[in-house]
Amino acid sequence: MMALKAIGGQRRIQPNNHNAAPLIVILAGNNTVGSYSLAAARHLVNRACQVVVFLACSNNVALVKEVEEQKLYCSFAEVNIIDDITQLPQQFTTPVDLIIDGLMGCQSTLKDLRGDYETRELLRGSMDWANANKAPVLSLDFPSGVNGIDGLPFHVMHYIKPKWTLCFGAPKIGCTSRAVTGELFLADIGIPPVAWEELTGNRYTIPWGSDFILALEYDHPSAAEAR
Repeated sequence: MMALKAIGGQRRIQPNNHNAAPLIVILAGNNTVGSYSLAAARHLVNRACQVVVFLACSNNVALVKEVEEQKLYCSFAEVNIIDDITQLPQQFTTPVDLIIDGLMGCQSTLKDLRGDYETRELLRGSMDWANANKAPVLSLDFPSGVNGIDGLPFHVMHYIKPKWTLCFGAPKIGCTSRAVTGELFLADIGIPPVAWEELTGNRYTIPWGSDFILALEYDHPSAAEAR
């Protein structure tokens, strides 16, 4: 839903639209948020988007179960999956409409890959490619390469700088300002009120209303918390 809105919604996605289909590049890591981005790829292909998925994982490393499953489903949907950075579209010859960052989220860091130099370099290279491209970036869960607790990059040179961030369930503590997340959105993943009660001691819940995605605002540019 976020991706389709970002590329123009119904104006761009119409059965009889004779213009070239929008091109979306998805950067997927070998982790849970990577599996989410692969699932998004299938839905976008089903809506007549051109989708290229870059899977940032060494060929010598086994895929986690959920990524392996989603990669298989993508193959059934005829999603174009690549594993070489040189195969990513070049902005001067192949303009990209949207980049989806599903590399790391807030679950993994480059430090977790100390023994896997190849995957670490794939992650760094794809982050640099995304930041150098003119296309806007939508980060899933949290901008990759940024600490989800304090909002600071793990490496001063290699981290995603998104236009939008879509958090799942609740904003991460590291959502400190637009300089970190860009415009901030929240997706409902079905956390029930009883879970909030166990966590906070009251039945506080996010006021979703009829929406599954909410736009959040910072109190001020350097706010420590979003509201």
